[in-house]
Amino acid sequence: LLNTPDKHLEVNDNIFITSDDVIKILHIPKSTLDVLCHQKRIPFYKPAKRRLFIKSEIIEWVKESRFEGRNKRKLDNDL
Repeated sequence: LLNTPDKHLEVNDNIFITSDDVIKILHIPKSTLDVLCHQKRIPFYKPAKRRLFIKSEIIEWVKESRFEGRNKRKLDNDL
């Protein structure tokens, strides 16, 4: 399965994506992704020295780091 020429690999309804895909999704440089992986701050898999990510996990990781702005707090206090 990992030797497939396709850029995206599909297993159990989860789509595996490459570092290049994550860089495009997050709009970050490769060096930032490397640091996030090295510090184990982002979920990834490394079969056979190839770093892979599950797209749904990356999206969930972004959602978990959501920041509530001041306007949100003000609206909550007004309710």
